Amino acid sequence: MIIASGSSIEEVLIEQILKRTQLKLILYLGNKKMVEKYQDNGRITAIDGNVLKTQALTKAMKSADIIFADIHGIDMGAETKSIIVAMDQSRNNRLILLNTSKKTDSLNESIHLLNRFGIDHTEIQPQLTSNQAEGLKATSSDVVADQVIQLISE
Repeated sequence: MIIASGSSIEEVLIEQILKRTQLKLILYLGNKKMVEKYQDNGRITAIDGNVLKTQALTKAMKSADIIFADIHGIDMGAETKSIIVAMDQSRNNRLILLNTSKKTDSLNESIHLLNRFGIDHTEIQPQLTSNQAEGLKATSSDVVADQVIQLISE
């Protein structure tokens, strides 16, 4: 399941998961245009949602195995609490958290909450990197997609 606002990072991640795996995806996006883009794909359940609407998030999360979340809104603590409650109610305990926030205090609060509630999580911090083997620059979106696909394949 991907919980996000629907940025370019998530778009690359979705496309790479569809291309490189046989997984079915649940998209819980705060971006109506992106939901519409994927609503006719047979491998995707696309939901226009708000992460702070915990009941709807829980319902969407019920059949998910792993949760990927890119939270960087105004109140990351409230977003994290909503995700934790939804994960608890849907009996889900594996989270991949994308850290794109420049709000260090909010991010620290989110990590503290995840630890306090025993959520098994991995934090990914995107950055521009070089692919030494091919001598090419990889975008942070591509690197995030590679890392997430590796994590969900384990």
